[in-house]
Amino acid sequence: MSSEDERMKQLQQLPIRNYLDQTVVPILLQAMTEVAKVRPPNPIEFIANYLMQNNPEKAQARQQ
Repeated sequence: MSSEDERMKQLQQLPIRNYLDQTVVPILLQAMTEVAKVRPPNPIEFIANYLMQNNPEKAQARQQ
């Protein structure tokens, strides 16, 4: 089993709050901070674009 498989298994076993705190919350906080700074007319679209452009999973895949 690869280290990535082990990491996925560990994440799946976490309580919901811990899972979200480790996977989703950090990037969402960054996106929301940018929304607060920029104050775009469509904040939901801005967040969606931010998440697509700053997806940490994408960055990890490029490094491998």
